[in-house]
Amino acid sequence: MRRLAGSTTASPQYREVSADVLLMTGGRSDLAHVGPSAARLAEVLPSSRVPTFPKLNHFGPHHRGTTEVSAALTTVESEPP
Repeated sequence: MRRLAGSTTASPQYREVSADVLLMTGGRSDLAHVGPSAARLAEVLPSSRVPTFPKLNHFGPHHRGTTEVSAALTTVESEPP
């Protein structure tokens, strides 16, 4: 991810991903590369979204944000990409 954040190009293979992709980030992350990396991936993945959870840190979407993540997944499932 760090390498991707500083890159001007992303691997062309990402364009071949056919699945819908949800790149979740925590708004309180202290890792500077996370936001730019997610943005770069979203630019090249054909069908992706990048929800940011303002109250969660880097690991929040995975470890502590079950309510917020569940709500985001429900929203994503009901909206077209």
